Amino acid sequence: MSQKQQPSFFVSALTDIDALRHYCACLTFSEDVAVDDSPRHDDGDDDADQELSLVRYSKMYAAKSLVLVSRFDYFETFRV
Repeated sequence: MSQKQQPSFFVSALTDIDALRHYCACLTFSEDVAVDDSPRHDDGDDDADQELSLVRYSKMYAAKSLVLVSRFDYFETFRV
């Protein structure tokens, strides 16, 4: 991603094969990623590869998620 996204939080309930509920609290956020600005050295003379090598962003972001799984439904505690 070339733009940083706002963090998001949600909870969900999963039911296993024994009909037991498990609660998941998911926090998704963007994290800075190191970008390699060195030019590519390909053996082929493909024009598409040359065009792709020209597109560079000064800052890139990767989506990361943290998931907490619990048998208890303490949604406010999970958020904190």
